[in-house]
Amino acid sequence: MNDKFKIQLRIAGKQYPLFCRRDDERIFRAAANLINDKLLQYGNRYQGVVDEKDISMMVACDIASSKMRLLDQQNETPAYKKLEELNAELERFIEEESKS
Repeated sequence: MNDKFKIQLRIAGKQYPLFCRRDDERIFRAAANLINDKLLQYGNRYQGVVDEKDISMMVACDIASSKMRLLDQQNETPAYKKLEELNAELERFIEEESKS
C-alpha cells in the first residue's frame, strides 16, 4: 500500500510540493521550520553583506554540520567508550605501579 501523500512546504517564502509518508509529515514540516529559522538568523546577521544564495549555503552548511556531529556521536558505541575507560584505568594502574 502506498501511503504517500502530497504536502506543501513553505521555505524562504516559496512553496515546495513534496510527497512523503504520513508518519514523516511532522519531520518534514519541522525541517522546513528549522530552515526558515536559520535563514532568518543568518539573514539578520549578514544583512547587506552577502546575497541570499550565500545565506542559503551557510544554512545548508550549518544544518549539515549538525547532522555530522550527530553521526559522530552515534559512532561512539558503548563498547568503544568502555574500552576507553578500561584503557584509562590501565594507564592509571601502570602509573601508580611505576611510582612504587
